[in-house]
Amino acid sequence: MQALSQSILRSQNKVTTAPPAPPKPKRRKLLPVHLQLAAALKALKRIQDKHHGVLESKDITDGQRALLLDAGFIRPVIKGWYVCSNPADNAGDSTVWYASFWVFVSGYLGKRFGKRYCLNPEASLQMHTGNTSIPRQVTVVTKDGGTTVVNLPFETSLLVYPEEKRVPKSRAEVRGLQVWPIAEALCVCGPQFFKSNPREAEIALAMVRDPSDLLAYLLSNKGLTASAARLAGALKFMGREDDAARIVKAMSTPGQPLTPQNPFESEQPTLSHLRERSPYVRRLPVNSRARQTQKGLHGGSRSCQRARRYPAARTLSES
Repeated sequence: MQALSQSILRSQNKVTTAPPAPPKPKRRKLLPVHLQLAAALKALKRIQDKHHGVLESKDITDGQRALLLDAGFIRPVIKGWYVCSNPADNAGDSTVWYASFWVFVSGYLGKRFGKRYCLNPEASLQMHTGNTSIPRQVTVVTKDGGTTVVNLPFETSLLVYPEEKRVPKSRAEVRGLQVWPIAEALCVCGPQFFKSNPREAEIALAMVRDPSDLLAYLLSNKGLTASAARLAGALKFMGREDDAARIVKAMSTPGQPLTPQNPFESEQPTLSHLRERSPYVRRLPVNSRARQTQKGLHGGSRSCQRARRYPAARTLSES
């Protein structure tokens, strides 16, 4: 009994002490701003190589994005999407956007859809023929997803809609974009393309040396009689009588001969007969004729004389 009383007394007199406080975490020293920017640029370089200079917000940290934006190494395009830029460029200049337009479109579509998309036939032909102009709107067909309009800077946009039948099984890649093969694009594009873009239509036809490439698609798909007549007429217009005759013979049926229809509005072709397949080289005769017209209007000025002496410089100034 006495031992129990002493035990109770000791427990009452025992001073309770609080558990020791956990050690304070060491504050991480912030790197100098120039080192933070160097690390952000390394991360940007990896993304640039992989996605053609296009990145999403999730690709880098918030801190890195803020640094790169402030320094001018990236520029916002749409919400959550950015494109690499030169700090020396003026962000409000439309020329800067136009210079990076196709780069952004290629990277954006690649990140969103992989290779499950294709530009429409008309845009595909523009890419094949080396047309570097920036359209107001690019039409993109996907295998799945919904219809959306992606508004881009300076009143440009992407129209994206799903229609798996309009995404060809065999696709080409031009400047990082999924496009129709050139012969198939000529078969499915509408007649307006030959009127609105006669130079591109001529260049595209000139790049198809063998009409068998056109016939392979025309014969394997129903309902392309009008396209066959249009292509036969276009080839005949360009002086390729034999190729036009091959299409007429292959696409005619007993009692229904195919009649070529010239889709061009001009009186004669603008391209000369060149064996060179590059679309950029094929544009040269057109530019030369334009220079000759200017010479007749303005006389033999010093600039015209220089253009005749240095055709390479002339080409660069017009591209």
